[in-house]
Amino acid sequence: MKSKILYLLAFVAFGVIFSACKKDEKPEPTEEEKQLDKLAKTWVVATPIQTNAITVEGNDVTTEWAAFTITFTDGNYSTSGSASSDVWPTSGTWAFADGDVNTLVRGDGIDVSINVSESTIKMNFNYSSSGGRLMGIEGDWEFNLVAQ
Repeated sequence: MKSKILYLLAFVAFGVIFSACKKDEKPEPTEEEKQLDKLAKTWVVATPIQTNAITVEGNDVTTEWAAFTITFTDGNYSTSGSASSDVWPTSGTWAFADGDVNTLVRGDGIDVSINVSESTIKMNFNYSSSGGRLMGIEGDWEFNLVAQ
């Protein structure tokens, strides 16, 4: 009888120990982490070139920007093929706006509204230079790019 009770107690003790040793579940990613996962890649103008892929003040400037690429990483970006390094510098920093994963704040203070999926990104922002009007580059910009 004693041995049955000891076996029963040992069985209960092992059950308690093993139930307490379950694997820690991976925490659910935050909204910022989910958005960064979609954003962190290289974006390009679609081929064949689509009209109005890049506009300023509603005017199509896609042909001037056809070679444009932008790569986002965690807190940094780099570009190539920019028709104006004033509008998109060759590199810089960015952060999500406080509490808004659909707005990037570039290191130069420009707020960029984004709508990003796994394969497309739409970016809108207003560019104005501090030195006066620069040959038609000031105004509302829209970039419609695809993942490379």
